[in-house]
Amino acid sequence: MSLDYTEHAILKPPSDEDQLWMIENEPETLLESVKLHNARIEASIVDPVYNSFVLPQQLKVRELLARDDIDEVWVLGGVRSGKSRSAAWMVMQALLENPNTEIICWSQNEDASVERQQPYLWEMMPQEFKKKVKDDTAKINYSKGTGFTGKKFVLPNGSVCYFKFYTQFQNDDSVIEGAKVGAPKKDCKFINIGTWCDEYLGDETLLIRLRSRCSDFDSKLLVTFTPQRGYTPTVGSMLDGAKVIESLPASMLDGELMPYLIQPANKPNTAVVFYHSELNSFNNWKRLKRNHANSSVEEIKKNLYGYPTKSMTAMFGTFDQVAHIYDPEEEHIDFADGEWSNYQVIDPAGAKSWCCGWFGVNSKGDIRQWAEWPDRDTFGEWAVEGKSSTRSDDSVTWKKGPAAIDCGGLSFQQLQMEWAKVEGDIPIYERIIDSRFAHGPHQTAMDGKRTLQDDLDDFGINTVPSCGYTEAIGLPKIQEWLAFDSKQPFNKFTNSPKFRLSRACGNSIFSYMNYCQNGKKDDALKDCIDLSRYAATHDNGSGIAFYGKGSMAQKSQGGAY
Repeated sequence: MSLDYTEHAILKPPSDEDQLWMIENEPETLLESVKLHNARIEASIVDPVYNSFVLPQQLKVRELLARDDIDEVWVLGGVRSGKSRSAAWMVMQALLENPNTEIICWSQNEDASVERQQPYLWEMMPQEFKKKVKDDTAKINYSKGTGFTGKKFVLPNGSVCYFKFYTQFQNDDSVIEGAKVGAPKKDCKFINIGTWCDEYLGDETLLIRLRSRCSDFDSKLLVTFTPQRGYTPTVGSMLDGAKVIESLPASMLDGELMPYLIQPANKPNTAVVFYHSELNSFNNWKRLKRNHANSSVEEIKKNLYGYPTKSMTAMFGTFDQVAHIYDPEEEHIDFADGEWSNYQVIDPAGAKSWCCGWFGVNSKGDIRQWAEWPDRDTFGEWAVEGKSSTRSDDSVTWKKGPAAIDCGGLSFQQLQMEWAKVEGDIPIYERIIDSRFAHGPHQTAMDGKRTLQDDLDDFGINTVPSCGYTEAIGLPKIQEWLAFDSKQPFNKFTNSPKFRLSRACGNSIFSYMNYCQNGKKDDALKDCIDLSRYAATHDNGSGIAFYGKGSMAQKSQGGAY
């Protein structure tokens, strides 16, 4: 029997057989074994900073933060995955080993800080400081009901930990003015952490300011987030187009590989680690599995593996970054082989760039968006998050990005050349253009009788107008395109939506991730969504269709230049 051994999630006693042998042959050895076992567990409680049982995901984050080429690490965690305790563990060690360091720990509001963040720092506090400490330097006073007095504590080595709230910053963005977070690197024995943002739900405004503050001492920024309600636009920007560096098998998904470490596409100095709940030996994994036995794949991914596939607020709640996105390098679809009818959809504009998408349909009714222009990889973002230049309030909106601005004002000939680069030898069955522009008089017309379609036709760009259906009709059509059984694992043969986008369509994917049908605030995102809407409502609402190889030849004159 092992009654004298303290039960522990990781540290296990010798087997019953080994214990019985020691009782019969070396009882002193058994007593020493029990003593060492229990002392090790007690040390992890009394001194968690230096004697914790460190989990592999904690080591991964610490390893990344220690790298010179990484300034920022995001941790997306499943429920009970240990992300907050892990962050507090590293923050406290930085405070202890880097004298005179200053670290700001952020929460949503004061209640969240007192109830869910400050207790982790108190748990990590060395025992000798847990008695009320106040001298010429140190000031440590903690209450479970109110947290740390003055929303901060000061250690004897001069290190200070401040607790601030996102609501404070929203009300007064000067709360971090003058702050120099972290410590001079020459004084650091541990990772130079400058700030920890827990459950970050905002836009990038605060992060941009914090990155600037961290640059003074070249300190690191740590962000933790639980995606139970999906991802925010800011978190989405970390996931969008990211490269998977490491994956681990997910037992709740029949061994499917789930991301463990990813590299954000446009942030080379940032890493994202996913804390899988099943990697935390201290949670009740058996109970978590029972709780999610009948959950959808999407729910399991975000709740147990920290991987959100849907936005918290996006209109297209069924949009899934696995099911609705395909990798052209892996699927090798030949859109020029006659098995697909290809369409270009055109959304013209005035000063900003025209927005275009290319769609293919096969005989099975599968629809693929295989290209966009201007594409994200070449021309940058079509929409960026930020304060509106035309609105007087403080609401966050989406505004035109570099792709929407830098490609504006091109001539018809220049547009034709750009589109030819996209299409190559892929035949285009039909080109669909926004009916509002197609039928309206163009600026080149002196008598107002010529239309944009007429002018395009002069350059051999033959178009047909979209049906002109409203969003009330068009958006549900897109939802039909996106539909699949989200409660079952995605399988491109047996459980796949009819509509999927190539990973090369980064701006379109980002729009699907974040579009909320939020009026003028969403205008920049709406352009890419409109492309799908015109395609889905084409031909009096029946949508783009496959016409076969023979039809391709008959219609090619209308679609080709």
